[in-house]
Amino acid sequence: MFTQDQLFLMAWRIFAPFLLLIAIVVLAAYVYYLLKRRRLAAAGMLEIDRMSGKDFETKMALVFKARGYRVEQTPYVGDWGADLVVSRGGERTVAQIKRWNRKVGVRAIQEVVAAKAKYGCQQALVATNSFYTEAAVDLARINRVELWDRDRLVRELLELNRGERESHRQTSSPPDGPPRCYKCGREMVLKENARGKFWACPGFPKCRNTFPARA
Repeated sequence: MFTQDQLFLMAWRIFAPFLLLIAIVVLAAYVYYLLKRRRLAAAGMLEIDRMSGKDFETKMALVFKARGYRVEQTPYVGDWGADLVVSRGGERTVAQIKRWNRKVGVRAIQEVVAAKAKYGCQQALVATNSFYTEAAVDLARINRVELWDRDRLVRELLELNRGERESHRQTSSPPDGPPRCYKCGREMVLKENARGKFWACPGFPKCRNTFPARA
């Protein structure tokens, strides 16, 4: 007969590797969650998720302007399925912007295809902070509609942010005045703390964007 202590020791030897594996998996999942959360925050997605649809349209207009596009915002009502018309190099693209908390379906694709003809554009695009249904992806492929889902939007925003930060590091006082926040478009304010001078967005706490000002 085994004593209680012996049974416990035997059980521990058997299950300890499995418990260790579970602990490693849980820890890895938590680290992944933290890294993903940090990446979303760096891209400004946490702010976007709280925006209204109209504010998201304005945000995307700033994104396209920063990428060198000329941007036209359509009327908020009666827009024929188009929120923005962006152009560069003689090519016009109609864009529908969806700030949703669920997957975007085929209707958005149908509307932007119709708007492409209405606004005389060569390309069509739908951008969302969410994802698309399989049917929407298939319809977009057939009609050559470019799709920006949440992952694509994060990549674009991070790339844009890196470029803006690098540009702003070159000078502490741009010749054409203070820089504008690349997250919300407000004119930045020059501040100073123990670490030195830095540009800060006056939209705090809704927008927490800052970057160092080169001396």
